[in-house]
Amino acid sequence: MTLRTIHVLLCVAIVAAGCNRVPKADRDAVLETVRRNVQLLQEEKVEEMMATIHPQSPAFAPSRTSVAELVKEFDLKCELTALEVLGMRKGDVRVRFEQITERKKDGVSEPRSRLVGVHVLRKDGETWKIFDTEVINADLVDPLPEDAEPPEEKPAP
Repeated sequence: MTLRTIHVLLCVAIVAAGCNRVPKADRDAVLETVRRNVQLLQEEKVEEMMATIHPQSPAFAPSRTSVAELVKEFDLKCELTALEVLGMRKGDVRVRFEQITERKKDGVSEPRSRLVGVHVLRKDGETWKIFDTEVINADLVDPLPEDAEPPEEKPAP
């Protein structure tokens, strides 16, 4: 590679990196939106949580339905273990997240799950809201051993 080619590539990388910069106020606002979304999900406040979702998102109505069913069936404990603003593109901000979720039903815990993904946030007026979510990976944090036997059912008294 010639020295001129290296310089051109370096300039392109610098310009591209500059395009991805997210102003601090927007960075803080998008991170707060993601944190609030998870907190409200855990608190089972469906309508308040839906206020963190962009109303023009194709997932808006299905999200309301699935979240309402989820909190009706389970007690949830959610924890963000990683949160990073990746950059801005065409007015959208991308945020990588890692979330651990524990679901309990009738006091019995299921294995915790880890979801790694990228939220795409878009402004709704002056407020950043989640427009789309891309799942990168979903797995169990502490799966049951493969040879585990189901617990014995106790006979009714």
